[in-house]
Formats: sequence, structure tokens, C-alpha cells
Amino acid sequence: MEKANAEEYVPSVDDEEEAGKAFKVHKEPRYMTADQVRNEAPHTGTYSNQSQSYTPKPIEEDDDETYAPPREPHKPKLEDGKRYNAKITRVEVIRDQPVYNHPERTQDVLVYTFLIRNIEIKRRVTKSTGEMSNLNKLAKEFGYGDISLTGFDGKKLVGKSCRVKIWHSKPTQNGSVFDNIDIDSVEATNPPEGEE
Repeated sequence: MEKANAEEYVPSVDDEEEAGKAFKVHKEPRYMTADQVRNEAPHTGTYSNQSQSYTPKPIEEDDDETYAPPREPHKPKLEDGKRYNAKITRVEVIRDQPVYNHPERTQDVLVYTFLIRNIEIKRRVTKSTGEMSNLNKLAKEFGYGDISLTGFDGKKLVGKSCRVKIWHSKPTQNGSVFDNIDIDSVEATNPPEGEE
């Protein structure tokens, strides 16, 4: 009997303030039926018992702190199919990347940064010294010969000047288009005067 009375009694705000911090009400956990949830549970909208329809509260921008306006699609900065003077400014090594169509195997990837008209464009090249590899094509273009026999770490190309052809990627889902560098089009050039 006592337990049932304790469950039914809910102190008011005035009772809690009057009793101070020492005032505690011990209640057993209470499970609600689906009808009680619809009728008693707090929610942000309004619920009508007669029509059994729920009207959601309109969302305001200030309510959600994580709201971010949609980003504009990325647009290419260079002209598609045009050749530009470029300089390789740095290379990053990304280790243990999955091999295309062989996810169980891994390989190292070199990411070259080409500077074209103060725009940095990155180009990934696998760190493979095979005869048909893109790294071998680059090394031969810059006068390093057959690297399949001698080996090549790829860092020797940093600081080299060249001419490259730009091609645009296919649009992504949000309409972004990116500039890319055609490795087969890279031509080594002499650095402009004053640059080494």
C-alpha cells in the first residue's frame, strides 16, 4: 500500500524548493503503454487524440547548432585541355594503400604537388618502378633513365619545372569538378632564370 502511494505522489516545484536539496522522492521505474506515450510523453509537436494526427513543430535555424548551409560545388580554376607551365613543389608519401582490384595487397603512393599560376594541384602516383608505371614515365622525362634497374625514391623530382596538360574530372554527386594533371603530357623544361 505504501509503495502505491509513493508512486502516485509527485512533488510540485514549490514542495521541492521548500524541502531543499535533502528532499528526495524514491520512485520505481514506470513503464508506459503506447497510448500513454502518445498522450503523456513530452514532444516538440502537438498531438491530437481525436484525429490521431501529429503536427510537428516547425524547425528554426537557431534550434540546431549543427546546421551548416550546403557547400557550393567546387569549380575548376584552370582551362580543360590547355597546357600550362608548372613546378613540382613537394611530394608526400602515403604508405600501405590498397592496390586497385586487390584490397588484400598494399602499396606506397606518392602525392606530387604541382604549382600552376599559384594554384596547387595534387597528383597521385604509385611508388612502382615498373617499366609501364607513371613514376617511371616521370623519371625518364626528367632524365633519370630506367629506374626499374636503379631504383628511385621520387623525391628527386621536387623543384623540377615542366609543362603539363590539364583535364577536368567528371562531376561528383554535388556537381563539383576538379582540375587534374595528365601524367602522359608532362614535359620537362628548363627552370626560368633565377630559379633552380
